[in-house]
Amino acid sequence: MNGKDKCNLLREIRRRITEQYGLTYQPVECHHEGNCAGTCPQCDAELQNLQKQLKEKGIENIELDRQMEEMVRNLNPGGDTDNNLIDLGDVAPSEYDDKIEFTEGMPVPPPAGMFNFPEPKKRRAFFKECAVAGWSFHHPEDFWDELYEGAKLVLLRERANKHDCNAVAVALAEDIGGDVEDFDCIIGYVPRKENEMIANMMDMGWGDAFTAELTTVKNSGAYDERLRMTIYIKSKEDSMESWFIQKVNSNFSKDLMRFLYQDGVARFRWGGFPPWERDLPRKGDKVVFIHKREADAELYLMHTIAIGEDAIPFLEDPEEEMDMVDDCAPYVLTLVKGPVIVNLQELDFLNSCEIGSYQPEGKLPENCIGKLKELFFTHMIIM
Repeated sequence: MNGKDKCNLLREIRRRITEQYGLTYQPVECHHEGNCAGTCPQCDAELQNLQKQLKEKGIENIELDRQMEEMVRNLNPGGDTDNNLIDLGDVAPSEYDDKIEFTEGMPVPPPAGMFNFPEPKKRRAFFKECAVAGWSFHHPEDFWDELYEGAKLVLLRERANKHDCNAVAVALAEDIGGDVEDFDCIIGYVPRKENEMIANMMDMGWGDAFTAELTTVKNSGAYDERLRMTIYIKSKEDSMESWFIQKVNSNFSKDLMRFLYQDGVARFRWGGFPPWERDLPRKGDKVVFIHKREADAELYLMHTIAIGEDAIPFLEDPEEEMDMVDDCAPYVLTLVKGPVIVNLQELDFLNSCEIGSYQPEGKLPENCIGKLKELFFTHMIIM
């Protein structure tokens, strides 16, 4: 295989990877005539850009279809077709032989910035821009030097705050790490007049929907202009949360409230054989329980917090329940909101959904999730 054939084959592999993983690829037309090495700085820049996009998507390995495997074999006769990103990248060397003479018409090393293609758009929407309130009460001398415009923030729901029942604290993401309950390193709060909707959504289990970053950091000026942030809400495409639904009977409400009052959680056993054919909730998923009556229905929105071995701390008799010989696993859920009472006509959108009475199986479609969210937001809790 001559250098020109190798160059064309590499470009075709990059094009196929782009289509397979939804990347941005803008190949630069090669005007070189005659023999070439088969790769060049332009080719390498294109490959590095695709590698960067894949890694931003969390893709460490790529899947090669049969045709792509054959292409890689042609590039590397006698070798393997390992789909590791780094190995595939080595098809185009990162360093070039100093002896290669760049002649007229042959691609030359690209100027700085030439291949800085636009970053893939982050799937988020503007929610609000506001001041970081109360920063002066949290020892700014300890953190001010760490602040910069664009710094990532974390929003923390502080339900135990004695001064504001809707308190939402703000902390630097790098200070929080994995501890989402660490209020020792907060730098301030979402202003009281701005926090009610955020607090309500976080209480309903959608706290992960928010991201934020500092957009103004000033050493002087009006108090509420010195430290400001922009809050974003993730789009549906970014949400990994799934929703499920299950029918329940008239005794459900009484039993649920008894368990919640005693333990703060409700426990279930769901499963079935073969388990790989079951589409059941995962940790973090929402489950809606519905009890239909003559003219209306009770709805309960619950959040899955533990499954299987993770549920052991919540079980009344862990040894007995974990030793049970069946195809089911323990599930632990908390109540997000409910019961809310809705007219049956408001649930017509569920007519096309299969709703089981044994367990919540099968994810709800996005349009049904959106309508259920509206119902839980707009209806009052009936006690």
